[in-house]
Amino acid sequence: MNNKSGGYVDKFFNVRPLLFFAIFIVLTILVCSLSKSIGFWIIAAWFALLSLAFMNKRRYKDKILDFVLNSGWFKNICFGLCVLVCASFFATNFAFSSQKDFTAEGKGELIGVIEKHTPTTASAYMLLSSATFNGEKIDGKITVWLYGYENFTAETLDKVSVSVRLKKADAEAYYINNNIKYYANVSANAVKTLGEDKSLRSVILRYSKGVLDNFLGEKESALIYSMIFGDSSDLDQNVREDWNIVGLAHALAVSGMNVALLAMFFMFILRLFGVRFKWQCALTALIAIFYCYLCGFAYSILRATIMFLSFLVAKLILERNDHLSNLSFAVCVILCVMPYSIASVSFQLSVVCVFGIAVFMMPIEKFLERGVRNSGVVVKKLADFIIGPTAIYVAAMTALFPLLLYYFGYVSVVGLFANIILLPLISIAFVLSVLTILVWVSGFALWLFNPIITLILNASAAFAELPFAWLEIAPPAVSMIFYYLAILSISSIIFIKRRTRYIALSVFALTYLAFLVII
Repeated sequence: MNNKSGGYVDKFFNVRPLLFFAIFIVLTILVCSLSKSIGFWIIAAWFALLSLAFMNKRRYKDKILDFVLNSGWFKNICFGLCVLVCASFFATNFAFSSQKDFTAEGKGELIGVIEKHTPTTASAYMLLSSATFNGEKIDGKITVWLYGYENFTAETLDKVSVSVRLKKADAEAYYINNNIKYYANVSANAVKTLGEDKSLRSVILRYSKGVLDNFLGEKESALIYSMIFGDSSDLDQNVREDWNIVGLAHALAVSGMNVALLAMFFMFILRLFGVRFKWQCALTALIAIFYCYLCGFAYSILRATIMFLSFLVAKLILERNDHLSNLSFAVCVILCVMPYSIASVSFQLSVVCVFGIAVFMMPIEKFLERGVRNSGVVVKKLADFIIGPTAIYVAAMTALFPLLLYYFGYVSVVGLFANIILLPLISIAFVLSVLTILVWVSGFALWLFNPIITLILNASAAFAELPFAWLEIAPPAVSMIFYYLAILSISSIIFIKRRTRYIALSVFALTYLAFLVII
């Protein structure tokens, strides 16, 4: 039973135990998708027992699963079996989703709304949603590969028509994860524009883009639009490459930073109008959900929105909360509803990034603060502006390092400096842009800020052109396991003795380095 003292609750909204449940689900899904043998059940049962062993530590005795953790062995076994059955269901859902039969194939007229169109060095394509084929509605999205892209005149959110031979998409993780059911190959000349899509989302996005175009230059407008809604279709390819190199790509993919800035902005406005706190939370929650809808429910923004809603619930009801609990809850919800999301690179990067920040930011921040503990007031004030962003970036990169190398083959070396210098300016540009979209006359302030946005673009390009701006290496997939075991062994969520911790860290780190050098 919760006891309150002076309005403060001694138990908080903590679902950290579900983190191990989420990890167990992820591992089970991967094992099930790769193996159909009875070994799957043995491994799954092992992970279930492992998760229960972690949750039954004394430090978890005051958590939300008290009814399990403080009960006898019978309930613990029942709970383990429930976890096993649920994870098996998710794994089966994942396995069967890749074998779903699609029937709408053949030649005919395809009509749909352009969700995005992307020119690349080798080819170009447009992604259609809300599509019909020969008058029948299609469940899912269609990738239309284009040749002769220089003749393509349609824009994002336009409704287009094209005569195609529709083919079933392969049962690959990318297509399943993005709900792409079909594909076609056509000439860009064959694409006919039928007009603008009139759905609520399309109208708002088109209006927002028009407002930004009025007050900003072409490159600046495309950059800000990508930062707000995650659509980089109109963003210059060189800008995208520069931001990837300097470690600013997270600002182009709507995520926790966007939700946090948006929430602080609206709660500040509501506070100015004297709105009570609980109504501030309720209205801001609705705004966050609506913003998630405008961004197309991308995994990164969906994860951030669920975490923010968890934070609000804790504030309203139990008052105490932490990021790891919010992340655990968000991961479990997303995996329960969309188990195939584990195959998404954006989902993996988003979750691992927040996990790194939640686990390693505070220790890194305390370590950096030791260096200025005996310094003067001026030095401490300056350090306050640097230590926080540095700790966040280093913590995120500690967790993301092998994923970035595995998927992209490189990791940014200048990213820390670029984030410390440019991210505050990017945050100001984001807030001013949202304000301009909501109140058109405030665009004058955004127009004055336009040179700063141009400076951001030029500075990111300059960072990207520096010698040794990125580290290029492609580690083998199996080495990632030992890397994460190494960083987990030094984290506070693994309950082992200090000596054992250091021995485990040494073994895993040496194994990881051996894989990098030998293989």
